[in-house]
Amino acid sequence: MRTIVYPPLFLTLVNMQFFIAGAQNNTPKIDSLKKVIAAANEDTVKARSLCRLCWELNVQRRHDEALKYGLAGLALGRTLGDDHALADCNNKVGVAYWRKSEYDSAARHYLAAVNGFQRLGNNRGLADAHNNLANVYDDQHQYAAAVENYLKAATLYEQCGYARGLGIVYNNLGSVYRNQGDFAAAADFFLKSLHIKERMGDDRGAANSYNNLGMVYRVQGQNERAAQAYQKSLELRQKSGDEDGAAACYYNLGLLHWIQRDFSGAEAFYRKSMDIYLRIGDQNGVAGCLTTLGDLSKLRGELADANNHYRKALSEFERIGDKDGAAIAWSGLAEVSLLTRRVTQARQYAQTALNLAKEIGNVESIKNLALTMARTDSAVGDFRAAFEHYKLFHHYADSLRNDEQTRKIAQIETRRHFEQELEEKKRREEAEALAAAQSQERVYMFQSLGIFAFIMLLIFSLFFLGKLDLPSRIIKAMTFVSLIMAFEFALIIFDPLNEKYSQGLPILKMVFNTGIALMLWPLHQWAESTLSRKLTAPKDYKNIE
Repeated sequence: MRTIVYPPLFLTLVNMQFFIAGAQNNTPKIDSLKKVIAAANEDTVKARSLCRLCWELNVQRRHDEALKYGLAGLALGRTLGDDHALADCNNKVGVAYWRKSEYDSAARHYLAAVNGFQRLGNNRGLADAHNNLANVYDDQHQYAAAVENYLKAATLYEQCGYARGLGIVYNNLGSVYRNQGDFAAAADFFLKSLHIKERMGDDRGAANSYNNLGMVYRVQGQNERAAQAYQKSLELRQKSGDEDGAAACYYNLGLLHWIQRDFSGAEAFYRKSMDIYLRIGDQNGVAGCLTTLGDLSKLRGELADANNHYRKALSEFERIGDKDGAAIAWSGLAEVSLLTRRVTQARQYAQTALNLAKEIGNVESIKNLALTMARTDSAVGDFRAAFEHYKLFHHYADSLRNDEQTRKIAQIETRRHFEQELEEKKRREEAEALAAAQSQERVYMFQSLGIFAFIMLLIFSLFFLGKLDLPSRIIKAMTFVSLIMAFEFALIIFDPLNEKYSQGLPILKMVFNTGIALMLWPLHQWAESTLSRKLTAPKDYKNIE
């Protein structure tokens, strides 16, 4: 399950290679944009509105209409020399072609978007374009090129500080490694992605990661953990109104029931999945469900129905260029042919399926099809070939479930759990430190205000001491003490600045305090002389004859 991204406001999750359009209705946006376009002059507003409309139509799976407006936006952008509109439109037009499985056209426009964002110095847009280009390479099973572009996107997202984009790329990298059979690396990236998405409160993104982790657990034979991951994904998808994602979860839960030989439970989940795909018009999803329903019909001995299901699924998979799905459909047809004793045909179908699986490098499909080939070889009496295919089956079965991969996944999970605990502990400590600092600051403020109030009260009270017949030396001493306290209070007030700039060095602190003293000395002298003069002046006695 991969994800496409757009700069900077558009982000759509793709599950089982389908859009999640969301529960919201985009029709008002589309109508509003069409009005803007109709009223606009041939300017940048119109060009960029055409790009935006292309995206909104993509969200509603109206890809042919999206292309119409997106290509118009490109043409106007070229006329105006609007580089921003060109880069943005190329990215969105690429999505429309990608969803139509026209991969060469999609790649051409994504590459143009990469070049455009690069010229503009727009790293966020450049990262999105690299991610989307990698999706095309992944669909075409060019895994090295896919990984290269995903890693470029990840680096750019890190530089931009865009955590959501980084979570998306980690998820996509996990899918690439899963398809190649490196389940430890896949789990590592899925867990990284999940950690980011849960921290951000991204329910849809977290659901996607849980679903992908469920696939890893299932292939490893950890069915209970797979079921927990799928169920968690389903809960989050239902919460966010993600119908496509819910359909994918139902499908995967059905597959788990199938593995556990609970065929009635499997069919119930498959039907739920297919009902959603039919309602939202997702033919690719429907094709995936048709293959599993074909498996159920074959199990019941309803071979004609099974054959029809596989044929319909194969037609759709071949139409969109989904070699993985086509391999599964060809395998189903081989099984039906084997059961109806058309062994030569069965062997041809199985070989076609195995060739496709090898071409795309899907190790799980290769494992399953090697077993199918062994059975067809045996049926035609070619026991040497059957033996070789049995060896191939066991080789891939061992590679999928080997103890080393399971151990690595467990280590990765433990590490991720430990890192999450450390991060949570760090957040708690930072929160506690901040609360303590704020509390200390309040105490410091109240103490400072109290000291200041006391000093002011003491100084002002000195003015009334003149009414008392006190010796001048006592009055001068009290004046001196009051002014010294005021000076010390000034040092307290400036102490944070002193600590900041002196960095605790004694010589610098002394210089800082001396500077304060020199600045306050003239004020000290003036205040002392003024107070002394007033407080020691002759008393204003009445003249008595």
